[in-house]
Amino acid sequence: MTIDEIKTQVFELVNSQEVTFTIHDVEKLTVDDVREIQEMTYRINPTEYTVYIIRAAAMSPASQNGLLKIIEEPPVGTYFIFATTEPTILPTFLSRSHEVISQNDEDLVINPEEFCTRKFPERLEEVTEILAHYKKGKITKQQIMRFLGALSEFLITKGKKEDAERVFEMMKTLTLSSGSLKQVLEGVSVMV
Repeated sequence: MTIDEIKTQVFELVNSQEVTFTIHDVEKLTVDDVREIQEMTYRINPTEYTVYIIRAAAMSPASQNGLLKIIEEPPVGTYFIFATTEPTILPTFLSRSHEVISQNDEDLVINPEEFCTRKFPERLEEVTEILAHYKKGKITKQQIMRFLGALSEFLITKGKKEDAERVFEMMKTLTLSSGSLKQVLEGVSVMV
């Protein structure tokens, strides 16, 4: 996904005058890069939202650890988008992030369009099946998060910005460990 494509998706959620982008595009994210990002994060920005797009092919464990503090407790209105092909992401980093894989929808637990076109009872049945697979270890929380991220993107393409924002807010409760997978998935199936 290009930086312009990421910006376009952000503009579908907020007015372009309300957001400032800071782009950090490197081959390998170093600890020095992380220090620079940390310093920039706490500067006052002229807009309501600040989005940091950090694109790095490689992110060392040390750089991921260095980012944990700012992604755990960012200033109000500050968001981070990490675009990486790094195959080894630390579990602590992943647990504080929403993982969206933009290659294809084949590995999603269910196709978002398929999910939305089903009637409510069928969506609830699908949610029950997803939760059963999760409890048996057949699918992971990250796979469910990928589905929710893809669902949010799908809703945006269908002009349902408010619904997409609600899905995103529900996803945030899961990353903070305060949300229940069952409640979130059932909530999503009622909402769409």
